[in-house]
Amino acid sequence: VTALHQLATAAWLGGLPFLLITIRRASSVEFARQRSARFSRLALVSVAVLACAGVTLSLAYVGSIKAVYGTSYGAMVATKAILFGLLLFLGALNFQLVRHGEASSILASLKRFGEAEIGIGITVILAAASLTSLPPAVDLMQDRLPASDIVARMTPRPPRFSSPAMKDLPEDVYAAQKIAFEVGSLSTESYVPGQSGTRLNTPAEKAWSEYNHHWAGIIVFAVGLLALLAQAGKASWARNWPLLFLGLSVFLFLRSALLPPTSAWCFRCSWRFLVLCSSRTRTALATSRKKCWPS
Repeated sequence: VTALHQLATAAWLGGLPFLLITIRRASSVEFARQRSARFSRLALVSVAVLACAGVTLSLAYVGSIKAVYGTSYGAMVATKAILFGLLLFLGALNFQLVRHGEASSILASLKRFGEAEIGIGITVILAAASLTSLPPAVDLMQDRLPASDIVARMTPRPPRFSSPAMKDLPEDVYAAQKIAFEVGSLSTESYVPGQSGTRLNTPAEKAWSEYNHHWAGIIVFAVGLLALLAQAGKASWARNWPLLFLGLSVFLFLRSALLPPTSAWCFRCSWRFLVLCSSRTRTALATSRKKCWPS
């Protein structure tokens, strides 16, 4: 079943780039229509095999509806299914376009739909690859997240703008866990469902992480707004939006350097991240200025 699943994926998604190349080099609209119609027949067979194999594998590795939303594996499978549905929608549009589309616009439309399908297809493949790092949902019978916890967690709330004090973070526990990881008694430094020897994060640790993520999200949101303003030419000063990434890197550098235990390892990782972000900021800033001030 797995082999059929992979074979159908390779035939459908693997053939899309070659179809797009053929359409781009088509000498006439009729030639592109014929090749697209031929590929549509292959895609129909591949989709049927892919859907049947996917349902079979989902029943074997997920097992129940509760496992879909209660485990990371089930959530990734659900994500794949949603993206697969989106691919089917684009494929249906292509199918109708090939048979009933106007000759004047068929080439441009096929190119756009083909590029969109390739992008979503790559995302599906990456989502499938991520499943290899997760335990199957059927193997996690005790560590599933109930629906009530998901609803409570996903309920919209204002961003966290207050950080817990350093004294509230469990420095001794962190140090003990890191030592246990280094000597090999733990297979990971973080909590993994079903694994003994690890611990759940404390409320202070969660608050610390949420504070970092909320501020990072606000900065990234501001970057997006400024980039749109710069692209639209509404504000000349918005072209400096890459500088916000430098501010984000400094913020994360300082926050990670404060985490217990404050070791040379923390500073080395933070410094490398800061240098990397600074380099990318300079590149993005140069690109932005070239677009605003073409030579």
